[in-house]
Amino acid sequence: MTGDNLPENESDDNFEIPINNITEFLAQIAEMRENFPDEGDGQRFIFRGVKSCEYDVTPSIFRENLLSKEFQMGHLAYAKRPFEFREYDSAFERLTKLQHYGLCTRLLDVTFNPLVALYFACENCKKNNTGKPDKSENEDEQNIDGVIYWRRGYCLLHDSTEVKILSAIAEMEFDAKITLKSCFEKLLEQNIIPKDEITKYEMDDYQIFGEVLQSNYFVIPNFSNERLIYQSGAFLLSGCIHINKNSDDVGKSIIQKAVSNLRSEFDPFRFIIHEDCKETILDELDMYNINQSSLFPELEHQMDYIKSQSKKYLRPSAVLFSKVEWTSEEAEEENKPEKSPIETITVIEKDETDESVIRSSVERWTPPGISSEPVFDIFIKNKVVDWYKREQIISKIRAEVNRSIDDSMRYTTDGSRKWSNVIVNMVISEFKDYLQRKEEKDKSQ
Repeated sequence: MTGDNLPENESDDNFEIPINNITEFLAQIAEMRENFPDEGDGQRFIFRGVKSCEYDVTPSIFRENLLSKEFQMGHLAYAKRPFEFREYDSAFERLTKLQHYGLCTRLLDVTFNPLVALYFACENCKKNNTGKPDKSENEDEQNIDGVIYWRRGYCLLHDSTEVKILSAIAEMEFDAKITLKSCFEKLLEQNIIPKDEITKYEMDDYQIFGEVLQSNYFVIPNFSNERLIYQSGAFLLSGCIHINKNSDDVGKSIIQKAVSNLRSEFDPFRFIIHEDCKETILDELDMYNINQSSLFPELEHQMDYIKSQSKKYLRPSAVLFSKVEWTSEEAEEENKPEKSPIETITVIEKDETDESVIRSSVERWTPPGISSEPVFDIFIKNKVVDWYKREQIISKIRAEVNRSIDDSMRYTTDGSRKWSNVIVNMVISEFKDYLQRKEEKDKSQ
């Protein structure tokens, strides 16, 4: 079924495999490999992860309706930054660089690593109040399901003739009178088609040449940049050249650049990642070192990753800074000798117990609109020996507190998760401080 169109009367919904975590996904990948036991035929597994299942499988130049400007955009980029493209000899290499820096091209990013595809499928994607995917950030937006497309098939090398032809087409300006034959002749002038293959492409009224123009190819790049290496990247290079066939003389057939959905280049079955599972899966992927830092080597992505990781367990600032104006009496007090350790011990209130400390801390850090009593009960229920040191217990408390806040419907899913982290982290911190004071008191007596 790989690469074929969907069967009649069947929608994509009938070919969806839900994925809730990495374990399920890897189990599916293992099953796929069992179904294709012969790895010696040159075929490879290819994946594409997309953050929205509502997006078409189309290259950016098709999506942005810029195909008519393909020639102008490329040559303007070369003119503006000639030294950036001077070292690239082939049109395909230049296309990959344009793609890397965000210009619309006829390339579609794919990967040989299923976990990399899973990462991109778990990226946040917003949907506005019209129900359509949107990259803007509005109050009415919410995440939507991600998707992974896949297939097992052959890949061409970046320097194969077919790849050279379609890449050169991207740099070629099409006028209203360009024909199959004149296009072929232009490619000959540019030495795109090797001399020993000219006869093959000319035979049968340019039939083989026409088939290349209308085909799409998975291409293994020459890994000219680090990002391709880190992401195990490859490309789907689209042809999609429309041929108005002239029955009397095929060579005189007018050709046009056209757009197409490339969904049929992938297997009918696709993996669906529900919006609620994305964040959890991204955390799991982070344990496998599949994250923004490992997939994007550029410095700005490294900084973004550090910032996002730092925000995960951020403790809110307790006070706002204000500069103190010292009086002469206070200055004298500051210069007095330090007191002995016994004198500086913080006195523990007589009624201060484990549970009272936990209750006080929970009440202090529970967010507005949420009852602190259920949160306190969660801590007491899980309060075993050294509970504050045991990661398994802490994770369980954090999950239950998160669920309790989320059930109140007062905060978003992300807000509930952040508040649960704040509560658990602060309760543990203040509980440890209490135990330290208690220990110091016992030693002084």
